[in-house]
Amino acid sequence: MTVYLIDLDGTVYRGLKTIEGAAQKIDEIRAAGHKVLFFSNNSTRSRKDLARKLSEMGVKAREDEVCSAAYALVLFLKERKKRVYFIGEESLRKELAQEGVALSEEGEVVAVGLDRAFNYEKLAHALTLTLKGAQIVAANDDATYPTHEGIRPGAGAIVAAIERASGKKALVLGKPYEFIYKVLKQMMGEEEMVVVGDRLDTDIYFAKRFGLKSILVLSGIAKKEDIAKSKIKPDEIIPSLAHLNLSPPTSP
Repeated sequence: MTVYLIDLDGTVYRGLKTIEGAAQKIDEIRAAGHKVLFFSNNSTRSRKDLARKLSEMGVKAREDEVCSAAYALVLFLKERKKRVYFIGEESLRKELAQEGVALSEEGEVVAVGLDRAFNYEKLAHALTLTLKGAQIVAANDDATYPTHEGIRPGAGAIVAAIERASGKKALVLGKPYEFIYKVLKQMMGEEEMVVVGDRLDTDIYFAKRFGLKSILVLSGIAKKEDIAKSKIKPDEIIPSLAHLNLSPPTSP
């Protein structure tokens, strides 16, 4: 049995539109005796909300089948037990509060996710806190993400602004970094895993860094010309998730 670690933005959907054939392929993966884990750098939604979004788009998903940068951020902040100034969106803010994270304007940690209402005031306050010694922790540092309306700035653009202003580097938790790999191992143990995603710098680099097979889809950020220029090379390249060839299931 193989666990397919399937990215979301650019792999399963773009914004509000499911990529053609993705839902059917996910059903095929399960029917063939394999497991699916939705493995995303999404930093706006809780696992529950991501599973709900997928279900509403016709993709069967449970909360325990989601591992995201947002989830990594929740786990990290729960462990640290410090006051947190949070830059991000409401779904994740609610989950942080529900999990007992102390949200405060006087944070000892500046925690950053994608925030489509980010503004100068938030940047200035984050700078004030970091200059007082607050640590910057980012769910991910993706510069952009794909939507049905085109490419949009990602959480990484916000993180970069705070880093540039403060002169400090953020601790990044999502793909391709180590913290989310530890979360993944806690969830999946020693199962054989294959990474399927649309970004060379996160999905494919993550797979290479931790010794996993990698499959790049060309339905999101990365294009053929990017592969030629990059030192990061996937094991396989396919047009979209619908073109995935399944490995034969192995005995548990």
